[in-house]
Order: sequence, then structure tokens, then C-alpha cells
Amino acid sequence: MRRPAGSEQRRWVWTRAAVVAAARDLFGSQGYHATGTTDIVAKAAVTRGALYHHFGNKEGLFEAVYRLVAQEMSDFSINATLPLSGQTWTRVVATVRANLSFVALHRDAQRILLIDGPAVFGWARWRELHSECRLGGWITTIDMLVDQGVIADLPREPLAHLFMAMLDDAGMSLAYADDAELALSDVIRCLEALFSGLLVASAAKPASG
Repeated sequence: MRRPAGSEQRRWVWTRAAVVAAARDLFGSQGYHATGTTDIVAKAAVTRGALYHHFGNKEGLFEAVYRLVAQEMSDFSINATLPLSGQTWTRVVATVRANLSFVALHRDAQRILLIDGPAVFGWARWRELHSECRLGGWITTIDMLVDQGVIADLPREPLAHLFMAMLDDAGMSLAYADDAELALSDVIRCLEALFSGLLVASAAKPASG
């Protein structure tokens, strides 16, 4: 797709951002299947042609929204754990808390990432997108923990996938809970206990670091 220069480029960027913002709001509040492209272009104040030009189809637009929300969750976790820089294990545990807190506090994120995501993309594509967004960071973190002698030297990629699977399932339980914030404390306690089981004996400590 050609990206025009100058004022046309600014218009291009504005149109794309407007469509994504409108879709994010509608997908988050109504769900993917209950939201039509007519609703999205009306809210964004653009033409249907603009939507298809930028995203190809409704699923392509949903992928852009999915990536945006996944990045928002990542940014939330990074900002919440910045004071713990250099304390790798403590920061891992804090990242788990931050990720799940984000899910518990944002119903739109629950719907987009965990409920509609797998249904819209299918499990294989959803897992692929999920891995693009998060797998590399988990593998890097595991490498650091192994190098520091904090956890046992286990195969990195399978362990990273297991970390993500535990977080996803925990997030799903929050998404379907009657009161996600109330359920959050119990979910975090259980995950911290599971994660702490990876500590080598010389590094064993309470999960809170």
C-alpha cells in the first residue's frame, strides 16, 4: 500500500487512527460479532472504502485493534514494574500481577484479547499473534533468570509458552468471573505459588521477592 507524503500522509495517519479508535471502542463494548462495519465507519466519520483500503476487511481491522490492546497491556506492565529494574525475579512476579490487574480492570481488553480473539482468528492464528506480541520477551526473561541462577536451566521456548498459557487461562477466568477484581487476588496467589516452584533451592524466596 502506498503511503502518501505531506498533508496526504497526515490524512492517511488520521484516518487509520480514527478507524482503529472507533473499532476498539465498539469491539470492546459490543464484541466483534455484534459490531458491523457500518457502525465503525459511522463512529469514525470515514467512508467504508477507507476502512477496506487501510485494513482489507473487518478481521484485518480487528487484528490491528488486537495488537493495539496487547501493546497497551505490555506498556502498562512495563511502567508498573520499572522501579524493579535489575531485580529480575521480583519483576517477573510483579509483571504477572500487572498483566492480570490490567485484564481485571479493563473489560474491553478481556473481550478483545481473550474472548473474541480466539473466536475470530481461530486458535492457531490467535496463538501465533500472541507469540508475536509476548513470546520473545518471555524467552529473554527466562534466559536472564537461568543465567542468574534463579531458576533451573529448562528449555526456554516451551517454558515461555507455559508461562503465557498460565497467564492466559488466569486472564480467561477473570474475564468470565462475576467480579473480576474480587477474583484477582486468589488468581495471583495461585500463580505466584506455581511460578515460585521454578526457583532453585539456593534462590528460593517468597514470591513477592
